[in-house]
Amino acid sequence: MLGLGGTHKDSQGQSSSLETEEARRFDLALFSALDALEEGNVSYALIGGIAAYGLGRPRPTQDIDIFVRPEDAEAVLDVLSNHGFRTEKTFPTWLFKAFKEQVLVDIIFRSQGGIYLDDEMVKRLVNVNYHNRQVPLVAAEDLVLIKCAVHSEECPHHWHDALAVLSHSKVDWDYLLHRSRKAPRRLLSLLIYAQSSDIWVPNSVIQQLHHNIFGELQQRPAPAVQSPAPVAQATALQSNPPQPTAVHPTNEARGVAAAGSSVSSSAAATAAPSAPQQAASPMASAVGGSSSGETGTGFHTSPVAEALGSAFLSSTTPHSNANMASTNAAGGRAGGSGSSGGMGTYLTAQIRNLLIERGKVSDLGFEILKQANRLFLRGQCSSQEQHFDLLQTVKELAPRFEVIDELKVTRWKSPHRVEELG
Repeated sequence: MLGLGGTHKDSQGQSSSLETEEARRFDLALFSALDALEEGNVSYALIGGIAAYGLGRPRPTQDIDIFVRPEDAEAVLDVLSNHGFRTEKTFPTWLFKAFKEQVLVDIIFRSQGGIYLDDEMVKRLVNVNYHNRQVPLVAAEDLVLIKCAVHSEECPHHWHDALAVLSHSKVDWDYLLHRSRKAPRRLLSLLIYAQSSDIWVPNSVIQQLHHNIFGELQQRPAPAVQSPAPVAQATALQSNPPQPTAVHPTNEARGVAAAGSSVSSSAAATAAPSAPQQAASPMASAVGGSSSGETGTGFHTSPVAEALGSAFLSSTTPHSNANMASTNAAGGRAGGSGSSGGMGTYLTAQIRNLLIERGKVSDLGFEILKQANRLFLRGQCSSQEQHFDLLQTVKELAPRFEVIDELKVTRWKSPHRVEELG
């Protein structure tokens, strides 16, 4: 892991990490990759630790993250290969990798939340001096959005990178609001958290973003104050409490659509519910229900998802399809055409969502691909225990499918040197 920052001497008189052999190889791989991209006339920008160093804070990094357009991803691998990099198409829907001088280069062409290197982003690239070379970075606003969208429990540094950019960069708040449509709720959470950490964020920005997500808040009249019930009535209620109405999960999901067909649109728009309605989950909506809660990019979680999840996946008949239907944790999907490909995409997406909800995997680095009656599992596991648990869970969720295990267990190595502090 390489520490980024200016040349300096520590308190013991030893050289900083910038003067180590690892630092020399890191810079050699970085500048070689940039030379290749410049020769290939490819639009690109640096994100990750180098961008965090240039726009927010110095922090250690162990790889190079290069953001490119999806249509340029194959060409990028070719030009890097011509410059001595070993390349691989790791995740065809969002990530390729290249290696040189024992340094990893991530070629990212779709970030979490469906964020791409588009024309608008390219117009706002900024050049910063990195070890005596000008390198292009995404704008501060785009890096904030990318970082807060990709944040997860396994990678908390993304969140703090975004906070550092807010604290140290001159932010174009109008542009940040404009770009926020890809991850509005994450960004709202980040900005509120930033204010709680005494990082200056205009109140008007938070209010506008909240309005963009939730709309105008409805002013509700204060509830009327009710007098206490007579003792006799209270005693009767205690002895005969009202019984809740049992609703079967399947009927709950399908009943929403049935009820909607018998009520006119004008009546439905004006009728007030007698009790708070729990929104149907995405899975419930897919089998005939509708979501009465949050719309747009998010959903309210419902017990219907758990109730229908295993049963639906267990009863699904495998579809024959020569093409692979896939989904990965970064949100991308690929599949063949026709109903068979659509069902494959839906099936793998629901398995992935259930695994994430149950805490089996994180939202990045995990991919499921469907081909005929086989499910291919690809990605990284942090331990043998997680590997076994993940494999068994997928087999339980989709017992009619043959599960092909292509997962890899990450083996962590101890550092070569341990520096004692104090």
